[in-house]
Formats: sequence, C-alpha cells, structure tokens
Amino acid sequence: MNPRRTRVLKRLSIIFLCLFLVWAVFLWLSWVRLQRAYAALEKADRPMKIEQIIPKPIPDSENAAVLYQEAFKLLESEKVGEEDVIRYTGKLLFDYTVATVPKEKLDELRPVLQLHAVAQAVSLVAGGEKRPGCGFHLDYRLGAEMTVQPVIVMMRGISRLLALKARLETVDGESEQAWTTIVAALKLADSLRDEPTLVCQLVRIAQFGLTVQAIQRLGDCSLPADEQAVAVDRLLTGFDNLRPLVNGMDGDRLIVGEACFSGPPRAYAFSVLRDLRCRLGKPTGERFLSVPLAGPLMPLRNADHATYLDVMRQGAEMAGTPYYRCDLVRESAIESRIRRWLPLAHSLAPGVLAVKARHTTMQAQVAVTRVGLALKRHKRAHGTYPTDLTTIDPAIMKDVPVDPFSGKPLIYRAEKGEGFVLYSVGENRKDDGGKPESGVGRRDGDIVWQIPK
Repeated sequence: MNPRRTRVLKRLSIIFLCLFLVWAVFLWLSWVRLQRAYAALEKADRPMKIEQIIPKPIPDSENAAVLYQEAFKLLESEKVGEEDVIRYTGKLLFDYTVATVPKEKLDELRPVLQLHAVAQAVSLVAGGEKRPGCGFHLDYRLGAEMTVQPVIVMMRGISRLLALKARLETVDGESEQAWTTIVAALKLADSLRDEPTLVCQLVRIAQFGLTVQAIQRLGDCSLPADEQAVAVDRLLTGFDNLRPLVNGMDGDRLIVGEACFSGPPRAYAFSVLRDLRCRLGKPTGERFLSVPLAGPLMPLRNADHATYLDVMRQGAEMAGTPYYRCDLVRESAIESRIRRWLPLAHSLAPGVLAVKARHTTMQAQVAVTRVGLALKRHKRAHGTYPTDLTTIDPAIMKDVPVDPFSGKPLIYRAEKGEGFVLYSVGENRKDDGGKPESGVGRRDGDIVWQIPK
C-alpha cells in the first residue's frame, strides 16, 4: 500500500475515533441529564404514565357529553342562508363581543333561535345540567395522533350560541329565562374540566369568558332568583380550582410530548432538518439525510427531551401556584431555556407564563363577576350597597374571593347614588384606578365591573 495513503488512512482513523469518543461522551452526558429530568418529575410527584391522567369512563346515561354531541349535530344540520348555525354565530362574535353585539344583529338572531332544530338543541344542552358527569371518550393513547379539534369546535360553538341567546333574552326582558340559559352555559363551560390537555383548558377559559360577558351584561339590568344565584355562584366558584390547568400541563407532556420523543431516531433527525429548512428557507435534504444523521443526533435528542421535561415540570408547578405567589423572574427563565436549536422542546412546550396569565385573567373576571352579583343582591335585600366587601351579607356571600393577581381583596368603591366600581388590578399587578384594559391581549389597566357604566 502506498505509504502516503497509509498515513492519510491512519489520520482519518484517529479523527474518526476522536469524534466517536466525543460523541460517546456527549451521548452519556445527555443520557444522564435525561435520567435526572425523569427523577425530578418523580420527586415532584408528577404523573409518569398516561393511565394516571386519563379520565374514568362515564356511562352514557350519566354523561352530559352525549347530549351535547346530539345538540351539535342538530346545529350543524340547520342552515342560516348558506351557513350552519355554528358558523353563523361564530362570524357574529368574530366582529363583536357578547356584550357589544348591536341590537340590529340581535334582531337577526331572533328567528334563528326560533328554528325547531335550534330550540331542540338548546333543550338537549339544558338537559346536560341534570347529568352528573361529562366525558368525551377521547382516545388519549393515540398520543400525538389524537385530535381534539371536533370537541373544541363543538364546545365553542354551543357556548357562543348560549351566550348570544342569554344576551337576546336580556334585551327582550326575559330575565328569568336568561338566567336559566346562563346556568346551562356555565355547566357547559365547565364540562371540559377533566380533559387532561392544555388546549381543552384554554377552550374552557374561552367558554367561561363568553358566559361571564353575558352575566355582567344581564346583571346590569336584572338579578337571578335566589336558587339561580346559588347555582351561578357555585359554577363560577369551580373555576378557582387550579387542578384542571395542572392536569392540562401533565397531559400534554404524557400524551403529546412523550409520543413525539419516543419515535425512531430517524424521525427526530427529520424534525431537526425540517426545522433548519424553515429557518434557512432552503432545502436541507431531510428525506435523505435523516437516516445517516439519526445516530449522530442522539445526544441532541436527549438534551432536547430533558429540556422539555424540565420545562413541563416547572410549568405544572407554576400552573398549580396562585399567580401572586409566582416568582415571575424565575418563571420567565423557564422559557428562556428553550433554545431554537432544540426543535421539539421549542415547538411542543407551551408559553407557560402566557397560559398562566390567561387563566388568572379569567379567574379575576370570574371573581369580579361573583362579587359584583353579590353586591347587587345585597342592595336588593338591604336597599343600599355595602360600605366595603367585608360587610356583604354572609347569607349572600360568606367567603369573598380575593384578587388572584395580588392576593389581596378586590378593590371596591360604592359610588354616590346607585352604583359601584369593582376591579382586579390585572396582569400588570398595578392599581390603575379602575381604568379598564385598553384592548384584547393588553396588560395595562384593570379588570372592571362598574355600575352604572
């Protein structure tokens, strides 16, 4: 053999051996880090198997979801022009909120609600109140292939319809029926409580948001009967429970995250190359290079997996902690750990702070709504608003909720005459004097209910 060729081969062998040793060291270090991430999950008492978070099956005779699904089929089959009822109400609330839909649009809605199929669907939803459980029998073992989209579309669609129905009944002076609709809407909104996915919990937040808007608009001009008031307060109180949000974080990790990371090494290499193609805007040959790169990318895969597990563990801990007790500087560092070169952690891990803030904003809106209704009921019983929240008639509200953003009492002022201002300090945790938030998604201003407007 040519001596020069022999030297080249020896050098290449040495380089290959060095590279292999470096790869082996990184593989071992990444494996150790992954095992530590799993150990941290177990130490934090987080569920480790999908069976631990799957809801128990509910017999059809006790399951409100069966009635909701039948109602949705009726609404999908009924046409308003060229659209079904679900799309019609969705477009209406795309341009307006429940509280700001103009009278002429509500007048257009009136004949829609009088359609036989719509009335039948509303009756089915109302029947769901009498059933003790609600489960949609989703096959969570499918992992990343499981789809909750049909359930999401159904629940949001029916919630829109009920919120608009309550608003129209308010305009028509049918207060008692409007509060009956509100109770059905709250029961529906809470039906996703036990579904262990984050998207289901975000939809639940949206459903409560629609209903709270309708409650405040209705509460401006009428109050529920005592029995209805108790039902409304009980259903609103359920949103204070942080467990559904924690289960959503754990469920996303076990159902989607672990399914993605448990795929073959070639699939991970394909994901890395596809992410690189998106960033560069140029072809990266993922179809051909994913096989030879599957082995070399194993250390990156382990590091990606470990980072994802750490973020989801800390996210679940934050989800279960009241907002006012969260160290926001520390929590923001959670998301900063997700580097762009960790493709699965970057794409799968949710914005933990944004999710927590969104949930807490709805908690604040619910708290303001509960206390606002109690203030109005106190005035109905005693002729005047209480001087402060501690003097609300305990027969009406025994335990007054605190502001979830500050951990302190909601801010309340009885106005001269016939009104009050009640508010939470909002996400900026700053008292802006009862000035409402300036727009959707803005962090300025307070979360306010003011009577009169």
